[in-house]
Amino acid sequence: MNPADSMVFHMGTSSENGKVLTNGGRVFCLTSYGRSIFDAVEISKEELEKISFTGMEYRRDIGYEFE
Repeated sequence: MNPADSMVFHMGTSSENGKVLTNGGRVFCLTSYGRSIFDAVEISKEELEKISFTGMEYRRDIGYEFE
């Protein structure tokens, strides 16, 4: 896996003292490239495990049909 194959798009965020802060609600979307859509889903899930912040919730129902 190559982390360069994933991108995080963020919105509803601000920067303060070098930290990215959330303004609440949906604040990012993570997407990945792979040899197939199945690979891309797995890469996204692996990359998502590396992201955390207080109060973080995410949808687990997107991409399930490709598992």
